[in-house]
Amino acid sequence: MLAAHAGSGGGHRAGGRPASSKGRIVKPADYDILLSEPDFSDLERQMVAAVMGSPYITAGPLTERLEAAVAERLGRRHALCLSSSTLAL
Repeated sequence: MLAAHAGSGGGHRAGGRPASSKGRIVKPADYDILLSEPDFSDLERQMVAAVMGSPYITAGPLTERLEAAVAERLGRRHALCLSSSTLAL
Protein backbone atom coordinates (compact mmCIF):
# COMPACT_ATOMS: atom_id res chain seq x y z
CA MET A 1 0.00 0.00 0.00
CA LEU A 2 2.87 2.36 0.76
CA ALA A 3 4.31 1.84 -2.72
CA ALA A 4 1.06 3.10 -4.23
CA HIS A 5 1.57 6.42 -2.44
CA ALA A 6 5.31 6.78 -2.94
CA GLY A 7 6.18 9.12 -5.74
CA SER A 8 2.55 9.69 -6.62
CA GLY A 9 2.90 13.45 -6.64
CA GLY A 10 0.23 15.25 -4.68
CA GLY A 11 2.80 17.26 -2.72
CA HIS A 12 3.31 14.63 -0.03
CA ARG A 13 6.57 13.80 1.68
CA ALA A 14 7.64 10.30 2.73
CA GLY A 15 5.29 8.95 5.36
CA GLY A 16 2.22 10.42 3.67
CA ARG A 17 2.44 13.83 5.33
CA PRO A 18 1.81 16.96 3.29
CA ALA A 19 4.90 19.00 2.46
CA SER A 20 3.06 22.09 3.73
CA SER A 21 -0.36 22.47 5.33
CA LYS A 22 -0.29 26.29 4.94
CA GLY A 23 -1.89 26.73 8.37
CA ARG A 24 -4.79 24.34 7.70
CA ILE A 25 -5.70 21.28 9.72
CA VAL A 26 -4.72 18.24 7.69
CA LYS A 27 -6.36 14.84 8.25
CA PRO A 28 -4.05 11.82 8.56
CA ALA A 29 -3.96 9.37 5.69
CA ASP A 30 -6.70 6.75 5.46
CA TYR A 31 -4.24 3.90 5.99
CA ASP A 32 -2.12 2.61 8.84
CA ILE A 33 1.34 1.12 8.64
CA LEU A 34 1.80 -1.30 11.53
CA LEU A 35 5.26 -1.52 13.01
CA SER A 36 4.52 -5.02 14.29
CA GLU A 37 1.59 -7.29 14.94
CA PRO A 38 0.55 -7.62 18.60
CA ASP A 39 1.90 -10.93 19.88
CA PHE A 40 1.01 -11.89 23.45
CA SER A 41 1.18 -15.39 24.91
CA ASP A 42 -1.56 -16.81 27.12
CA LEU A 43 0.80 -16.51 30.10
CA GLU A 44 1.39 -12.80 29.37
CA ARG A 45 -2.36 -12.20 29.13
CA GLN A 46 -2.92 -14.06 32.42
CA MET A 47 -0.22 -12.06 34.20
CA VAL A 48 -1.61 -8.73 32.96
CA ALA A 49 -5.08 -9.80 34.10
CA ALA A 50 -3.65 -10.75 37.51
CA VAL A 51 -2.04 -7.33 37.92
CA MET A 52 -5.15 -5.50 36.71
CA GLY A 53 -7.20 -7.43 39.27
CA SER A 54 -4.82 -6.61 42.12
CA PRO A 55 -4.47 -3.41 44.15
CA TYR A 56 -1.03 -2.89 42.56
CA ILE A 57 -0.41 -1.52 39.07
CA THR A 58 3.16 -0.18 38.95
CA ALA A 59 4.57 -1.57 42.20
CA GLY A 60 3.84 -4.76 44.06
CA PRO A 61 4.77 -8.43 44.36
CA LEU A 62 5.07 -9.06 40.60
CA THR A 63 7.23 -5.97 40.17
CA GLU A 64 9.50 -7.18 42.96
CA ARG A 65 9.76 -10.61 41.29
CA LEU A 66 10.65 -8.97 37.97
CA GLU A 67 13.27 -6.75 39.61
CA ALA A 68 14.85 -9.79 41.30
CA ALA A 69 14.87 -11.75 38.03
CA VAL A 70 16.45 -8.86 36.09
CA ALA A 71 19.09 -8.32 38.79
CA GLU A 72 19.94 -12.04 38.78
CA ARG A 73 20.09 -12.17 34.99
CA LEU A 74 22.44 -9.16 34.89
CA GLY A 75 24.55 -10.37 37.83
CA ARG A 76 23.65 -7.36 39.97
CA ARG A 77 22.41 -7.03 43.53
CA HIS A 78 19.54 -4.71 42.61
CA ALA A 79 17.35 -3.69 39.68
CA LEU A 80 14.49 -1.20 39.56
CA CYS A 81 11.39 -1.28 37.39
CA LEU A 82 10.01 2.20 36.84
CA SER A 83 6.81 3.37 35.21
CA SER A 84 8.50 5.70 32.71
CA SER A 85 11.82 6.70 31.23
CA THR A 86 11.33 10.18 32.67
CA LEU A 87 11.11 8.75 36.16
CA ALA A 88 14.30 6.79 35.49
CA LEU A 89 16.17 10.05 34.89
